[in-house]
Amino acid sequence: MIAVSPVASRRDLQDFLRFPRLLYRGLPGYVAPLDMEREQTLSPEKAPFFQSNEAAFYLAHHDGKIVGRISAQILSDAPAQWPLKTGLFGCLDAVDDPRVIGKLLDAVGRWLDARGMNRMRGPFNLSSNGETGLQISGQSHMPMVMTPWHPPYLARHVETHGLQPVKDVVSYSLDLARLGPSDLKHHRSLMIRTAEDLKVRGLDLRHLHHDIQIITTVYNDAWSANWGFTPISDAEARALAASLKPIIQEDMAVIVERNGNPIAVALWIPNIQEMVADMDGRLLPFNWIKFLWRARRRAYSSCRVILLGVAQSERGNPSNLGLPAMMISELVRRSINHNIRQVELGWILEDNMGLRRTIERIGGTISTTHRIYEVGLPTYSRDELAANAIIQRIGHTDRTQIAQTADKFVAGL
Repeated sequence: MIAVSPVASRRDLQDFLRFPRLLYRGLPGYVAPLDMEREQTLSPEKAPFFQSNEAAFYLAHHDGKIVGRISAQILSDAPAQWPLKTGLFGCLDAVDDPRVIGKLLDAVGRWLDARGMNRMRGPFNLSSNGETGLQISGQSHMPMVMTPWHPPYLARHVETHGLQPVKDVVSYSLDLARLGPSDLKHHRSLMIRTAEDLKVRGLDLRHLHHDIQIITTVYNDAWSANWGFTPISDAEARALAASLKPIIQEDMAVIVERNGNPIAVALWIPNIQEMVADMDGRLLPFNWIKFLWRARRRAYSSCRVILLGVAQSERGNPSNLGLPAMMISELVRRSINHNIRQVELGWILEDNMGLRRTIERIGGTISTTHRIYEVGLPTYSRDELAANAIIQRIGHTDRTQIAQTADKFVAGL
């Protein structure tokens, strides 16, 4: 029998965090993220997400063995472009069994429905600022930091359970080995033409938190009108700065200023998945020494652009039309100094054709695609929920007694 139960203890949470690496270990294209990193982003005690949002975790068991996991989330600041009362699911990983996936999705649906949601979207781990979508292509592509990996069967079973695709997000790969001197010269000239009246700088590592705050503020403004956008909170910005300290260098960011005011930003980070591929998700007891040594020696050949945006106030200025291409080109130029051979840019909405064409013009090709799904939740009214709950409480279907207590119970829902 398949049973789904909420994560209710520290041990349950550890099982929840570690389940994917136990399930997918050895599959082509999968590299386990660090347990420590998973805890920082998903643990209610440590993740900034939980300071203003609500979530629940579930595990599925079959014959005493864990066979699946899932999360349910409600955002306090939901995307303005989404329908009202949209809840989220995420962290979906399971064995190749549609019954398991169906029971996990049903558990989230009931949790969201009981809290007034009438639509479920996902997966998001835990919002659009985290890992987004269910992978539908590119499983054999180089594992990339902050990019979820899923086996092909997972999407099939989600769709079998009635969830419908609502949006795809794509990631692009720039193969720097294919860029010749003429390409780099063109990119550099594009930057010079665009940046005649601008100042372009990197990070000030002495004031890393301040610069990360600048980057996230511009990014929040730049993407505020986009589908599914959730602002990066101050707590998330502080957590990002803290997590980047061991690996960040000043040339891993581009901050564009006009008259001292930041108007565009971009930030890339090394592909940590390269450095931890042989660690099976664990830094202890001695892998942390290996990790720090590899970071110091720049033992990585790929990176991922995690933030890029141009302030809304600059969108109408014709002289800024080349800013996105200029920033990407500058990131490429800087990454070459780190012996980077591959730059990843994602996640980009399938219908964001402006940015997609910009990336394709400088040589980007699609590497992975992730899909966001949705489904309407059961249309139970609050009165029906109250009546069913009261029946369970008093043990019979005396409608007179139900009527006398229904108002009080509904008020408590």
